[in-house]
Amino acid sequence: RLMWKILADFLLTSSGTFRKRPDKNCGFPPDKKSEKERFQRLVEGLNSIDGFESALHAVRALPAARYDEDEWSIIRACFTLLRHAAGELQLVFAESGAVDYTEVAQIAQRVLRAPDGLPTDAALVIADNIHHLLVDEFQDTSRRQHQLLSSLIAAWPEREGRTAFFVGDPMQSIYFFRDADAELFTRVKNLGLELPAVDGLDNEPLTFGFTPLRANFRTEATLVEDNNQLFDSIFACSDGSGISFSSALPMRDPAGNNTARMQLHLEFVPQNARGIAADQPTLDKKDEAISAQQQQIVDLIRSLQPHVKTAHEEDKKFRIAVLARAKSSLVQIAESLRAGQLPFRAVELETLQERPEVLDALALAKALVSPADRVAWLGMLRAPWCGLSLAGLHRLTSNDDPELLIRPVRELMEERIDLLNDEDRAATARVLSVLQSLPALRASLPTITLGSWIEQVWLRMGGQACVDAAGRANLDLLWNSLDSLPHREEDLLGPALDAALRDLMALPDPDASAEHGVQLMTIHKSKGLEFEVVIVPDLQARGSQGDARMLSWLERGLSEPDESELITEFLIAPLQPKGEERGSAKAFVDRSIRERERQEMRRLLYVAATRAREELHFFACPAYKTDTEGEMTLATADGLLATAWSALGAEISARFTAWKADRAQPEAVGAIAASTDNLLTMPGTLIQRLPVDFCATDAASTPGELADNPALQPEDLYERHEGGLVSRALGTAVHELLEHFSKLRIRQDAVSSRAVLSSLLPSIAAQIRARGLSPTEATRIAQQAVQLADAATRNNTGAWILAPHTTASSEAAWSGYIQGKLRSVQADRVFLAGPEPLSEGDSCWWIIDYKTTHAEDEDPDALLPALRERYQKQLAIYADMLRALHGSSIRIRAGLFYPRMGLFDHWPI
Repeated sequence: RLMWKILADFLLTSSGTFRKRPDKNCGFPPDKKSEKERFQRLVEGLNSIDGFESALHAVRALPAARYDEDEWSIIRACFTLLRHAAGELQLVFAESGAVDYTEVAQIAQRVLRAPDGLPTDAALVIADNIHHLLVDEFQDTSRRQHQLLSSLIAAWPEREGRTAFFVGDPMQSIYFFRDADAELFTRVKNLGLELPAVDGLDNEPLTFGFTPLRANFRTEATLVEDNNQLFDSIFACSDGSGISFSSALPMRDPAGNNTARMQLHLEFVPQNARGIAADQPTLDKKDEAISAQQQQIVDLIRSLQPHVKTAHEEDKKFRIAVLARAKSSLVQIAESLRAGQLPFRAVELETLQERPEVLDALALAKALVSPADRVAWLGMLRAPWCGLSLAGLHRLTSNDDPELLIRPVRELMEERIDLLNDEDRAATARVLSVLQSLPALRASLPTITLGSWIEQVWLRMGGQACVDAAGRANLDLLWNSLDSLPHREEDLLGPALDAALRDLMALPDPDASAEHGVQLMTIHKSKGLEFEVVIVPDLQARGSQGDARMLSWLERGLSEPDESELITEFLIAPLQPKGEERGSAKAFVDRSIRERERQEMRRLLYVAATRAREELHFFACPAYKTDTEGEMTLATADGLLATAWSALGAEISARFTAWKADRAQPEAVGAIAASTDNLLTMPGTLIQRLPVDFCATDAASTPGELADNPALQPEDLYERHEGGLVSRALGTAVHELLEHFSKLRIRQDAVSSRAVLSSLLPSIAAQIRARGLSPTEATRIAQQAVQLADAATRNNTGAWILAPHTTASSEAAWSGYIQGKLRSVQADRVFLAGPEPLSEGDSCWWIIDYKTTHAEDEDPDALLPALRERYQKQLAIYADMLRALHGSSIRIRAGLFYPRMGLFDHWPI
């Protein structure tokens, strides 16, 4: 290795090119003409070897053959840490009763291959039963997945009558960050699937017949030709990945018009010197160019709306996709589309916690729970249902008075409301009126869940009038998440709330269809989809630089197996000690990873471009630099724009030259200066607030009244009161135990059936743990569920409900058309009996629902009517279904059985 480095320094310049003329600086005195001639002949010969120059230059970057002592110390410490971390992870898996995908894959590999490399007995049995394998998206497989496939196929006792069919496109391998290895596709294509050596089995490499598919039935013919020309240029030079571009053959007939199917939209922006902060004029020009492109995208989408409308009316598809490399590019476009009132669907673009309507609702929730949380109270007063001005907010809660800063905002609202202007006073009075009514509302709803409670307050505040359909969908998701908090109000102020909302994404606009309209997503999310129009913004944007790692690693293939018969090598390098420069090993591995990422950039652009059926629009803001004499030249491109420069660079340069010429014309400058339409103005803060005379509908008073209001009617047929995570887990467990008991009663008496319930405790606890509760909590809930179920079976009414009856069914599920839509419902218990509880016969249908609701120190005579009002609509739907099945003349009685209170309420329907 040292000799190769010396040779590289001798033959190459610092820039990596062969030396043209040897001189004394490299060991050739002026009088050594013959040696110089021999050197030049050597260089000419080596230069004729394709790729030798770049390969020799790469030798210079090779790390040392061994780690130094500091590097090896860090690596050993990291290996020890990782071993302990893996052990802790196994404990977490065991405690939670769950595993991740990686663990599943490793278990599968251990099942198929023994430590000595031979197939296990299980592998032989499994493989013998598999005759045909089909692997789709083969280009996205990782080395671990290849090992799994080879272990399975290596266990085939014979290959006669067995097939392996792999489908993939290496041009669409874009998941390097998920360990997908694009080079594997070419390796399998050329060398087959290399199998481990196993005595007594057929271990020859599994070779494949390779059939390329070039026909393109998706894209309009002119756009296919444009894409062919674009990527022929981009892939003209080898990038070392072994993946080359093959032109597609258009199968669709060309369109009759001559509209350009691929368009490039440009706005040129100044570049500040590297390492020097940009001045304000430079930043303003950049912002102006980016805003201009965002407006161009909005205008383009608006111009396509007639096509969307026509397609919708004709029941056809017309989809517009904005595909970006990074989510940050899509967020700004989303805001522009909202401002332009253009509906769109965003695929995992915004987290639920980032949506303004959710932030407002959480501020309201925290203000209700914590009177001393000034931030929450200020946010609640600033929300659209109140919308206090900043001046009013300051006058009400601060006024630069230290004594006011330590007092609760609620008190200040009542005392200082008269200091506000008319609009702020009216809004504050409306909020105070709602707050004063809450104790009575809460008393009327003793068992309401946390999410439903906050929703009721939000409705009284007028929140329904402050959001659109998309905002309401997001808030419904929030209410359900609040219901899942195990400790209700306590969790609003702790980490449980963030944990519950962390992975939830904002829902798409209901007014935007997946078949007609606009969709925003990353290029990775668009893979496998197609759209009539594709817009790719921010071609010039740089990608993420990645986080620093303790260890950098990369597994890559070898052209030939090494002495240990492995076909891969594993590169690994440690993070440098604090305050020191990056070591040569770390630099080499990081450089290898970045090279893989650069190779993938070509394929990422290809995936974006080939999603389009009719039109493809590229948007870019190329940067230019200005020298000391004022001459402007294009700067080095970044991102996808750099990837496409070999194809688009000539057009960009020509348009840059024309753009400079336009700027140099005094007339144009004067015209721009004289036009007020081109002046940029900074808008003030937009306050959204309800009208002064707004009055929240009285239909928000109670859940029952809410359900009867068509304007506020939820999507469901009836409102569900699901409770928190613990109460739902208990309810589900009790339902399952009662169902199991009713089935046992068909074959044996009540005493024998009741004895079985306690034996179900471990399985019930395991199911509850799967909901995310701790083992201790799961066991406690399971024990409580068994006790409740046991008590229910000893209750006279409960024993009658669960006893064998004519046509009895537990968890009866029905589907049918209700209110013009296909619905599915499920009743806890349905049977034929007499018209009164505990009676025999078959003259009346009974529909029973179990409710584990429980209220302390409540009068049953007062409680049961309120609970019936809450649930009777649900049971009425069940009755409609039952009459649709058995005729409208049947007699039906509905019943609510409360195992925790031992109560039974019933009425005719």
